[in-house]
Amino acid sequence: MILLGIMPARADLAQAEKLIAAGQWAEAERALLPLVAAAPGSFEAHFLLGQARYKQGKLSAAADSLSIARSLQPQNVPAVQLLGYVRFAQKHYATAGALLKYAVEHGAGDALTRYRLGLAYQHTGETKQALDVFYRAVVRYPEEVPILAALARLESKQGEHGKASYWFRKAVALRPDSTALFYEMIDALMASENYLRAQSELKQRLTQRPQDTECWHRLGEVYEKLGLSIEARDVYLRLQRMGALRASEARGLLASYLRQGEWATVVGLYRQLSDSPDADIHEAGAQACIALGMWDEALAALHNAIAIKPTVKLQRTLAETYKQAGRHDEAYLAYRELLKTNTDEATLGAAAEAALKSGRTEAGLNLLKRLAATRPDNYDIRALVATTAERAAHDRGEALLQWYIASQLPDADVGESRLRLAEIATAAGYLGWAGRQLRDLPWAEMSTEQLCAAAELADSLSDIATAQTAAEAVLHRHDAAADQLAAAADLLLAHCATEALNVLPELCKKHPKHAELLEVCARWLLALHRYDRAIQTCREVLLLHPHEPRLYATLIDCCERAGQPQLAMDVITMVIGYEGLNPVATDFLRVAYERAGGPECATAEMLALLRLHPDSPELLMSAARALATSGDFRRAAELYEQAIPKSGTAALDAVDCYIRAGLPARARDVIALAIPDTPTRGQLGKLVVTLPLEPAIIEKALGLLKAQPNSVAYWVTVAKLYEAADKTTAGIVHLEHMVTTEDLPQALAGEAYLHHSTKKPTAAIAALEKLPVADRVDPEAVLLLAACHLADGNLVAAGNVAASVPSVEPDVQRRAAEIAGQVAMRLGDGEAALAHFARALSAGGISVRAAEGIAELCRNRAVSLFAVQRELGQAYRNTEKPAGVLALAADIAQLPGYAKLGEWVDGRREASDVE
Repeated sequence: MILLGIMPARADLAQAEKLIAAGQWAEAERALLPLVAAAPGSFEAHFLLGQARYKQGKLSAAADSLSIARSLQPQNVPAVQLLGYVRFAQKHYATAGALLKYAVEHGAGDALTRYRLGLAYQHTGETKQALDVFYRAVVRYPEEVPILAALARLESKQGEHGKASYWFRKAVALRPDSTALFYEMIDALMASENYLRAQSELKQRLTQRPQDTECWHRLGEVYEKLGLSIEARDVYLRLQRMGALRASEARGLLASYLRQGEWATVVGLYRQLSDSPDADIHEAGAQACIALGMWDEALAALHNAIAIKPTVKLQRTLAETYKQAGRHDEAYLAYRELLKTNTDEATLGAAAEAALKSGRTEAGLNLLKRLAATRPDNYDIRALVATTAERAAHDRGEALLQWYIASQLPDADVGESRLRLAEIATAAGYLGWAGRQLRDLPWAEMSTEQLCAAAELADSLSDIATAQTAAEAVLHRHDAAADQLAAAADLLLAHCATEALNVLPELCKKHPKHAELLEVCARWLLALHRYDRAIQTCREVLLLHPHEPRLYATLIDCCERAGQPQLAMDVITMVIGYEGLNPVATDFLRVAYERAGGPECATAEMLALLRLHPDSPELLMSAARALATSGDFRRAAELYEQAIPKSGTAALDAVDCYIRAGLPARARDVIALAIPDTPTRGQLGKLVVTLPLEPAIIEKALGLLKAQPNSVAYWVTVAKLYEAADKTTAGIVHLEHMVTTEDLPQALAGEAYLHHSTKKPTAAIAALEKLPVADRVDPEAVLLLAACHLADGNLVAAGNVAASVPSVEPDVQRRAAEIAGQVAMRLGDGEAALAHFARALSAGGISVRAAEGIAELCRNRAVSLFAVQRELGQAYRNTEKPAGVLALAADIAQLPGYAKLGEWVDGRREASDVE
């Protein structure tokens, strides 16, 4: 019976083995389950069941069956080996390692078992044992790719990239179609810096697979590592054509072009990559655009880069680009953002500069103060703050404070600081204190330029002794330029310090061709009554400088003082004979005739010369001036009119003479004929001939001849003429046509003026903002913008714009000061308004607005008597027409509270009478 029971069980085991051999794991498992239940002590049944379950992936069940089998036969190597496989699959690497090691030691040393044993050691951190297993396996199974690859990977993890690349190459040689192994080999070669071998392998692969984009990517990386930028660029261009260019490669490509300075190529490539999410690509595109001056594209690229990666470097580049593009307001805003996190000196200084250039004077000055606070002992920064406060913000108090602090610093330029203190004190009316500063100057330590400025300032303060001290010091400076020597000598000569000028002959030898210095020398000789030597000096210098007016004037004066007025005519005639006719010599010949024989004589002589040289524009102009001097304005105007084709100023003189002759219609016709040849010449000519015959309007029309054609000033003059002709609407239409049809954007300035004159300041501001950047800084455009802001009630903007007018022309400065004064008055700052109005009185011309503004301030008691006297005193000293300032002061003295101003007026008038 026992035998009969055993026989069916063996038959079932044989059947199960057949099923396992056939790969029918599930059927084998179903067949073995009854056997295991019936014979729980059957090793074969449990082993086969474990094998069937393992093949099905039932790892836990397989482990149970194999554990039972091993318990039945602990020394059975196949059972230990299979259980090791199961534990490996379960990631129980320590257990798997022990089991597989036992199997290997007892004869189960096949490739798979050794491979898994090595991996088990590797996973448990027993690297040395893993390497030992893999190396033994490689020796025994040299063509087993998994073992080679596992060994290579482990060596790579250990940092042995050279060894790793060796084993990877063996694996790839056995399995050349494995893409993963190939690129693992390339990674190992790159890690071991064996770039040449990597290059060779990649090129060889590309001959077989030219469309393998990953291979091209790797080759480009290799070229970059080898420093072969041209080859790398070719690879990147190929990848771009294949549509597989990566962001890092695009950066490399752009960087390659940037290194070569191929800006246009970078821009073209960037435009194709402008939608990239990589900030570095946008930054590279911005760099190229900046190099080409393509500001709008550069700024757009920078904004894209900042949106992706807002770094301080990019924000600083953005601000600097705005600055380079002349967009100072936006540059200031960008720098202000930077200042929230970066308050270094460079950022503060750049932000201050942008603020000042954008008209934000107060903000710029405050930034400079912050900069000074970071380095309170730095003289140069203090000097910069002081200069800005004085020139840009017109804040004399702040300028005085900063210069005073600067003068006390250890590294101070005492001469410069005290000189500037004296200048500001003089401007503020503190004359006594200014004089003390000048007298305490360290003359020996001062530069020649500082000595010249000190001499000029002392002279303006009537401190003759100090002025002479500074001027004499200049004459003895070896580094003094000829023009500085001439200015110093001129000052000494003006104060009759002839003995101090004994060095002049030596200085003239040192500068034998400098006209101004030689001219001063001639006047010095004249002051010493050495007439012959003075005349000879003038004669010699005129041959070198036949176009120098002061030499001719000095010559004529010398000849008169010597009692030989006729000699001046002979010398000038000689100069003309040597050098030919020129406008200066010809006109001074007229002056010489006039001084010797009167206007009629000069007229006769110049007309006689004109008959000899009828085609000479110089003689035409001189004869015309002679006629005008003798009162024959009509004939003078006719000669001027003949000279118009050859002389740029003849039309202006002709118009003036026709007006004086009482012929305004003829003056108007001359203007119409002399209008510059521009697309609008015909229409403007028709407008001019319809203007009212009023001298003031005719003088406005002269602006068409004075201004540069199609400049901002030109089109503002055109607008004024339309306004004078009461044709404002037609003027706006004409100017709009010039902008849109004739492509003359400067005509927007004229359109803005007409909008302003018709009380539409908002429309005027909008037109001015459309002007090209280069034209927005034109003084006329800036003044008009300030006036528009004032009319629109934008007082702060009006003040900032008026303070930023880029011109030193007296008329422009006067108008800017008038606007600044009105702004300050509306803001309730009487002291500032007074200072601005006084500056307008000093600038030149007649400032009715400034006079009315000062009078209104005094009527409202908005300023003190001391302040009024100080500012009017400054204006009195600086203006060319002090009588107007005295008249204004006399009127103010009649107002309550300002009666003492009358004493100051009387004192100034008495001094004038004495002089």
